[in-house]
Amino acid sequence: MANPRKPVARPKGRAVNTGKALEQEVFDTLNKMVSTGSLPLDPRSCLVRLNPSYYSQIRKEEIIFDVSIEATIPGAESPFLLWIWECKDYSSAVPVRVVEEFSKKLDQIGGHGTKGTIITRGAYQKSAINVAESSRMGLARLLPEGQVDWVIQRSLPGNMRLSVIPETYTALTTTEFVAQNQNFYGFTAAGRTMAGLSLEDFIRLSVEEWQVEGDQST
Repeated sequence: MANPRKPVARPKGRAVNTGKALEQEVFDTLNKMVSTGSLPLDPRSCLVRLNPSYYSQIRKEEIIFDVSIEATIPGAESPFLLWIWECKDYSSAVPVRVVEEFSKKLDQIGGHGTKGTIITRGAYQKSAINVAESSRMGLARLLPEGQVDWVIQRSLPGNMRLSVIPETYTALTTTEFVAQNQNFYGFTAAGRTMAGLSLEDFIRLSVEEWQVEGDQST
């Protein structure tokens, strides 16, 4: 549940992206998970890229993104999985237009194997969440340290955790939200709600979901 403690103030006004540090954190996390074999993918087939570019047939030019991970079968010309990350550390809620624009860019560069996730340290407009869900896009929030209360408490079994979905929705849409003992909230492209887990859990579970989708489509 949200804590009444006042969080560290974030600048107000026009949405300004300071997401370079967040880009690096996502890139480093993906790289570490690949190199340590923490993903259900062959590390030899994976390539993690910072600020990669991909060709758009509509624009007739390259589109630059924040972070990507490609998984390619040996000998294949194109990856069977291309996961694009958009990192938005805005001073205000991520607007719906950002989600809409990201969805359009994904459509321009790839087909069925192209996936997308937006991650922010702030919040999202409620309409942005609706668009992401309709577009089967993942959304995530990695809270800044000043908005997490780390307290010692007895943990409850997972099946006793209450109001996970409402809490996640509140965390994603409330800029001043303060969490207890966790800094990550989100939902996967398949709509699985994430609370009480980590960025690493989100990455691993998302890949597992796509593998199940692939098995079902063959």
